Amino acid sequence: GCSGEIRNYTGQGYMHFGSASNAGARAVFNSGRKMNCALGIKYMSPSGDYTGAELLVNGRSVGYPSLARTAENDWNICYQFVGIAEGTNTIELRASEQNGSSLTLDHIVLIPVD
Repeated sequence: GCSGEIRNYTGQGYMHFGSASNAGARAVFNSGRKMNCALGIKYMSPSGDYTGAELLVNGRSVGYPSLARTAENDWNICYQFVGIAEGTNTIELRASEQNGSSLTLDHIVLIPVD
């Protein structure tokens, strides 16, 4: 897709996560079974490495993804292994500090690994 100056995103759009210390994104979904997954975050951060974003699954911190600098309109995917429960699950990416770099999110995917 394309909209304005942003290019090469998937589907209907993207989200400006920004650089503020209160930035956040959340997805809620249902799973038919408990499983381990590779969680892929497709992002763009042309102003520099984005540090300090905490990844939470069902309210529990699973780490701080390494979101390295990208070129403008050059999306990257960062993978993190997570456990998913049967039933309702929540995935959150939450800024834990003010960041000097801005982040744009395209999508988050779960790939079962077991």
